[in-house]
Amino acid sequence: VVPERDTPTAPVAVIRRVSVADTGGLATIITWSAGKEAAEGRAKYEIQARVQSKGKWSKYKRLATATGRTGANETLQPGTYQLRLRATPAGGKAGAWIEGTPFVLSLVQETADPVEYSGPWSKVSSEGAAGGTVRRSLKPGASATVTVTGETVGLIMSTGKGQGSFEACVDGQAGDPAACRTVDLGQGKKAGHNVVTVFRGLPPGEHTIVITVREGPVEFDGVIVQGTP
Repeated sequence: VVPERDTPTAPVAVIRRVSVADTGGLATIITWSAGKEAAEGRAKYEIQARVQSKGKWSKYKRLATATGRTGANETLQPGTYQLRLRATPAGGKAGAWIEGTPFVLSLVQETADPVEYSGPWSKVSSEGAAGGTVRRSLKPGASATVTVTGETVGLIMSTGKGQGSFEACVDGQAGDPAACRTVDLGQGKKAGHNVVTVFRGLPPGEHTIVITVREGPVEFDGVIVQGTP
């Protein structure tokens, strides 16, 4: 019998605030909390993933390994996943597999049906963008409204010198500092297409994100959504 406090917690995938691959890959951090085995030496962690397709799960396959730390950077394609992890203490035997909760990762591009625009926006080609295009606005007050289902939503925008700023509010709570974010896309950010802010811990279900231009240009490339199947 292995006490629960001596084992790692189940692995969790978290959306990263980094560049988004134009191939559609979504950057995540696989995290967990160490058990007693890490405190007693450098433990080896094995992380495996399986994918659901047409209602059936694939076999678990190796995703990553880590030694002496409790995180691993990975790029996942959109889909439904389940992760599992096991730890091997230094000089010991591998422990039991610990399964995480299944989750869905999806990419909603700026051209998709859940996105509605108000004010002047133009569709322009942009190298490195997900899908190859972005929606661009120079007009303060122009807005984009995205309706998605999930508990985590990451906004993808063009960043770098010369980019403007925007405000994003979740579920119609404009003016509420807990529900709204203001992001300067040009301040200290490397040029590219990046996840610039993430709304986490939203209640399960449908949510509406309103993106409003404060100072142009603002180039919207879509959103990453993570939720429960």
